[in-house]
Amino acid sequence: MTKLIVKLTSLASLTIAAASCIQLPVGTEEVKPYQNVRYNEPQSGFTLTNEFSGDRAWINKATGAIISYKSECSSNSPNTNVFLKNITNEFYPAKASAISTFKYNSRKAVRQSIETEIEGIPTSFDLVVFKKYGCIFLMSHSGISKSFKKTEAIYDNFLKSFEVER
Repeated sequence: MTKLIVKLTSLASLTIAAASCIQLPVGTEEVKPYQNVRYNEPQSGFTLTNEFSGDRAWINKATGAIISYKSECSSNSPNTNVFLKNITNEFYPAKASAISTFKYNSRKAVRQSIETEIEGIPTSFDLVVFKKYGCIFLMSHSGISKSFKKTEAIYDNFLKSFEVER
């Protein structure tokens, strides 16, 4: 069990690090998170963790899954496709699905699934990126591939509940 927790921690660190290292240089402008969001926290074994950067992250220690979101508010934030490409470039080699576009939070959003290996462990990611009120948002679900499907519905419910308010 200890080995699993270590692997999960590595996975969590990489996932959140990939999300948080995307800040682009903006001169002297401070990049801030967006504060006015509403959501239902993921349930069914997920617990809030403060061990990783990002606005909020929840980990399910039984499955190794992590659900998180990160927001960055800057007048220089990239468009959603560029932001997503910057993240997915971190995963090499990887098998990525086509990028889908859909309406989310009354805005255009992009979504992509990625399968890769982290320290030899098959790992899956489901990423959603959108912009609203001058801020860019990254929603992510990651986990060990063999148990990833067990938490997909929980992530989908989190996405449905997530609202960016004025």
